[in-house]
Amino acid sequence: GGFFIAGYYAYQDFNGGSDSNWTAGAGFNDLFLEGSQLGVYGGQLPELATFDSNPWLIEGYYAIPFNEFLTVTPAIIYGTADFIGVGDTQDSTFYGAIRATFSF
Repeated sequence: GGFFIAGYYAYQDFNGGSDSNWTAGAGFNDLFLEGSQLGVYGGQLPELATFDSNPWLIEGYYAIPFNEFLTVTPAIIYGTADFIGVGDTQDSTFYGAIRATFSF
């Protein structure tokens, strides 16, 4: 249980250019339910080949364990539109996701 902080930084040097990306996040384990996780993270993602700047995102999520084999994680994500493949703009948008994780 308890509070956690996580993150990473990566740098890549390639044919005449370079790119860096990072994420950082924090959250709580076992919040409201044993085995659950509430968290938020955000960062700058790797540069897409068709854009001159790195897309970014912020995500909030809550992982809900249903049993020892299945965890369902709804999430709300805010990020630049080029990250989700919507046109050739840097517009920002909200979208959601539901992940199912099976453990065997």
